[in-house]
Amino acid sequence: MSEPKWYYPTDVDSAIELLNLNEPLFHAGGTGILMRGFLGVSNIIDLQNLKLNYTICQNKNITIGAMTSFSQVIKFIKTINLNSLLIKSLSRAGTTPLRNRITLGGSLAFLPPWSDLIGPLIALNAKVEVKGLNQGIYPIQEFIRNPSIQNKSLITGINYPLSDYSNFYHRATLTQVGFANFTLSIIGKQKSRTVENLKIVITGTKNRYQNLTDLEQKLIDRPVDFNYFEKNVNSTQLDFSAKELGSSEYITRLAKYHLLNGLQQVFTEEKEDK
Repeated sequence: MSEPKWYYPTDVDSAIELLNLNEPLFHAGGTGILMRGFLGVSNIIDLQNLKLNYTICQNKNITIGAMTSFSQVIKFIKTINLNSLLIKSLSRAGTTPLRNRITLGGSLAFLPPWSDLIGPLIALNAKVEVKGLNQGIYPIQEFIRNPSIQNKSLITGINYPLSDYSNFYHRATLTQVGFANFTLSIIGKQKSRTVENLKIVITGTKNRYQNLTDLEQKLIDRPVDFNYFEKNVNSTQLDFSAKELGSSEYITRLAKYHLLNGLQQVFTEEKEDK
């Protein structure tokens, strides 16, 4: 098998035109290629020169370019909100050298099941911007459900509304830098000791992720009552397969433990969101 040919476009339109080549593959930070290898790849399109490395906060909306590394995202968001859910998740994704290489767009393109990006983006109501054949701005859940969106198309960035809601993030691993068996993202707001807003997302389940909308609906507009929380968490259906951490039953119990703990932290007795 001959070595792939490399291309270095300088603008998005040129990069998209190159997708008409035989068996093309985008190269961003390079970590995805290291994992998938070059099998079946004839042409590699390097994205370093596309000027997609940017971060913007404007009109209470965050916009991040696809070539922005995890480390750059963390540094940027720290200037806006030190308690951001994305800081908590991305700062635990891999090692520092990997965070310096992994790009936002590359992670979304490969969508590994252990991703520390998917859960927070769903909880934050993020949208993915795509250029090319399927040009458009897609809600993150639609983008995940429909892989064909990436056909002859390029992810150029994401955006999501700025939020100062209380939040919680947990990644379940055997080691600090190991792949996550599951992740848990919670965003919540209370007013007058009543749950006003709530988003809960668990990744690593049989269908990649679960948005726990049934549990959210049971808790929203209810008083902050941890006994009531526990009752409803225990009755929530989670669909896990066995993983390196243990059996599906064990992982389900572990996830529910952290789910209740997360809700207690988000809606702690002393905290009152104004």
